[in-house]
Amino acid sequence: MGYERMLLKQCRSGDKERFRLLVGPYLQRAYTTSLVILGRQQLAEEVVRNALIETYTRIRNEERIDNFKGWFHHVLARCILGISQQQAEWKRCEHVAPSTISADGILPIDTLPQGESKQQFLYSVMSLDTELRIIIMLFYYQELSAQEIASLLNIKEEIIKSRLYMARLKLSNIIYCSCPASKTCS
Repeated sequence: MGYERMLLKQCRSGDKERFRLLVGPYLQRAYTTSLVILGRQQLAEEVVRNALIETYTRIRNEERIDNFKGWFHHVLARCILGISQQQAEWKRCEHVAPSTISADGILPIDTLPQGESKQQFLYSVMSLDTELRIIIMLFYYQELSAQEIASLLNIKEEIIKSRLYMARLKLSNIIYCSCPASKTCS
């Protein structure tokens, strides 16, 4: 029996310490993803709290979980979407200063520079519209496929791919235009 399966079994019997061990490796990335998408620390904390509560409840209710990491990221993404939709009714998300974004998480984009350049990249992602920001973060940071994102958001996969393409173009333009060497931006 795998380590995660053993932890899941113990969580189902009410062992909260095993739950902490199960979700612990995913918390920093969950928080950073939530922060970048939602743009506010309080909202990111609320999303992670909600995701943890929902995760624990669903585990205790004996929900079948084949791949905990992927399953947890889906729970997190649904919580992010829920809060994002609530906030859209109140007002547009505020931008977070780059210095408040944690640089501890590792992006799966291996060529991404570290330090200040990484913060600038995350700040650039935050400048995208919410729908593009969500797709970029789910694809690159949570490592979900276009098909998984389509299923999660109930949108056709072609639309996800199109939005991913548009987000990449906009990010490329933002990053290129913010570069001191580029003088030809409009």
